[in-house]
Amino acid sequence: MGYGARALEQLRGFYSGEFHSLSESDNPDVDDTAAESLSRLTDAELENTSLQTDQIQVRDPRKMPPLLLQLSEKRAPRLHYLGVSYGVTASLYKFWKRSGFVPVYLRQTPNELTGEHTCVMLHALPVDEQAQSVVVDPTWLSAFAEDFHRRFLHLLSYQFRQFTSVTALGIMEAARNVKQIASSENEPHRLDTPIRYRPDLYRILSPFDLKRLESFSNSLLDYHVVMDLFPLLADLYFNGRLLDFSSHSRDAKGQRRSAGPLTLSSIQSGLFLAIGLQHKSVDEIEAELNLPNSQILGMLVKISKKIYASFKYIMNEEVDDETVAV
Repeated sequence: MGYGARALEQLRGFYSGEFHSLSESDNPDVDDTAAESLSRLTDAELENTSLQTDQIQVRDPRKMPPLLLQLSEKRAPRLHYLGVSYGVTASLYKFWKRSGFVPVYLRQTPNELTGEHTCVMLHALPVDEQAQSVVVDPTWLSAFAEDFHRRFLHLLSYQFRQFTSVTALGIMEAARNVKQIASSENEPHRLDTPIRYRPDLYRILSPFDLKRLESFSNSLLDYHVVMDLFPLLADLYFNGRLLDFSSHSRDAKGQRRSAGPLTLSSIQSGLFLAIGLQHKSVDEIEAELNLPNSQILGMLVKISKKIYASFKYIMNEEVDDETVAV
């Protein structure tokens, strides 16, 4: 752990009340002992003071306020969060993400002097419910992260297109991991519900689209033929709407077991983000990721095959349900 991470950990601990002495009064209306012993002059007393009448002498050290206080002697003000604003670079973002901060805002236009995009990240602090007069929703930060994640996805093909896929993927994952808490708390109101049934699938993709995707996943078509599908499929994937049915089956009662979200490897996710959301060409991705063209196209086929397997299961499962009903 470096100096910066250690200092940030100490700051977070102070505002979380970890250094406050338990032997002191827990009444928030009572000031610290050191603050109580400090007497301040009133405005009337200040008006009557004069350098001519002031007696210059050595002050009594017992009546002088201390220059420094121990953290256990100083009550931290109640805060709901810590925040930071900085110009995004790969190393800086990695530091704040590792420290538990969540992005909630990213300026679309770069700074005129530094050329960096200003980022605001927050870290929620534990709330003492007994000391709070207003009840605070513990998932409030998750709601902000969910909104940021949705907007960031749609803006990746504009000003944020210049981000490397690694940086953009890191920003997205930090917000997506936190937003899952809010999504689970508000499941009936989610806009990004997973695709489970054929009618839901056909509202998004036509049978012709699915046939093209199948042919490409079997290496029967050039990637240009399905290029128009990548933005839509990438949006579905990064919003968590694609499910992995590879180990999915029915229980003893014939009910579907829950399937988890479809996952890709880090390199596949970065590639899918670059071509689907940032609309980068294969040549641009080749230069950015330092991968040969053939390997990039091979990974696109693997991604498409994994996604089509999910869609195929949905279509076949619907057929099985209809057969059982008959």
